[in-house]
Amino acid sequence: MSVRLFCGIFAVLVLLAGALSAADKSTSTVDAAGMKQLYSEDFSSSPSTDWQTAKGTWKNVDGALQGSEEASDKHAAVARHEFKFNDAVLELDFKLDGAKMVSLSINDAKNHLCRVQIYPDRFRVMKDDHDGPKGPDKGEVLAEKTLEFKPGTWHHIRVEFKGPMMTAKIDDTSAGGEHAQIALPKANLGLVVGGQTASFRNLRLSVPAN
Repeated sequence: MSVRLFCGIFAVLVLLAGALSAADKSTSTVDAAGMKQLYSEDFSSSPSTDWQTAKGTWKNVDGALQGSEEASDKHAAVARHEFKFNDAVLELDFKLDGAKMVSLSINDAKNHLCRVQIYPDRFRVMKDDHDGPKGPDKGEVLAEKTLEFKPGTWHHIRVEFKGPMMTAKIDDTSAGGEHAQIALPKANLGLVVGGQTASFRNLRLSVPAN
């Protein structure tokens, strides 16, 4: 084999290896933390029909999902999607435009489990009432941080569920708490808006790859 031919074959092999490596990176769904993406929704158009929006008014506004409470419902606006997971990382962007409260609400198959509740001047990590108004169990604030959420300003929230621990980070501020109830299997996620209005975009839900 001539030196020129050998060099040509070697060059082709190098290019092929690079292409395969690039393809592996582009198709991989597992990040450096060992998490794989279970679901993503940017809300740039109307949400998929998998979202149940029985309470409140929900519509696409400026490439985001906007929720508004309706007085006739006598209940906060809720958009809910079924997911089955245990440990997970949930991320999305939100903004308040007059809403008095928003929540990321996590339920099991029958009852409320936990939530991150956001007000214009603070946010809370909460363990929910798990047996309804007639039962002995009560909701509990596990952590609370003061933080201002100005109308019209987008914020990023990252919520990590790991066993009995739940940690919420909004922009650069974190709060977390622990309760055995948080470790129970999760069944669905709700976006909750009290008052008028709040918007959501770029939702990502990731779970451990193994």
